[in-house]
Amino acid sequence: MRRRTIFGFYTLVCLIFLSQLAGCRLGLNLGKKTAAFSIPHLSFQGLDRGEALEVNWRKNAHYFPYYFGKVVDSLEVVGVLDSSAFDAYFDRFDGYFFGLDDPIPYYPLADTLPIEILVDTAQIIYLTFQTWLGDYDIWIQENIQAFPVWVRNMHLDSCKLGYGNDIWMVLEAKDPDGHWRPIEEPASYPCGFGLPDIVLPSQEIILTACPIHEGPFETNLRLRMGQNFSNEFSGRIQLTQFESIYNELGELKIKLD
Repeated sequence: MRRRTIFGFYTLVCLIFLSQLAGCRLGLNLGKKTAAFSIPHLSFQGLDRGEALEVNWRKNAHYFPYYFGKVVDSLEVVGVLDSSAFDAYFDRFDGYFFGLDDPIPYYPLADTLPIEILVDTAQIIYLTFQTWLGDYDIWIQENIQAFPVWVRNMHLDSCKLGYGNDIWMVLEAKDPDGHWRPIEEPASYPCGFGLPDIVLPSQEIILTACPIHEGPFETNLRLRMGQNFSNEFSGRIQLTQFESIYNELGELKIKLD
């Protein structure tokens, strides 16, 4: 009887251990189910003020990486980059950009890997936002409000999650029927030849920013990178942001002066 009791006890311990191990593996595979890291205290040296972004149509996404590196307790980031600041920026983070002339091993795309995305709605930063209207070569530039966004590579190896100076993410919103739909197009360039790939090592983070939108429709929003999603947060948009500015023939729906 005692032998049977001891055997049953060890069997129970083994089952608990295996279930916890399976849970850990599940968390690793899903990425966003693992414990979130502590958001660093951020000092963002950007603009003094900005407005919420008013957009009437689905725009091109633009998520500039302001910082790469290890998880830290506090961080100072220069958010307005003039020519001299850009030189210092690329000197500091050159190891995260791989161009055509760089010997680069194969790194998997982040779309199907565990990536943690945290939108920090407790802090508002101010920055200059640019969006491009495609074939018409029209740039719109505004000083806007934005939320800091932290992206962490939870994969066991480095991964590729952007190119040029854009992280591959799009903003999604719930439409009036409660369905998640994109309100941004993936980042694109007039000519992408020679643009460097952005590679993030395992367990390191990127700081970017998500514009705060303005409009009459109140809804929930989230950022998406492939199969990875950020935390949901509330916001306001225009209903036409679910639509492209182009019609089925590729023509602009509005006349631009």
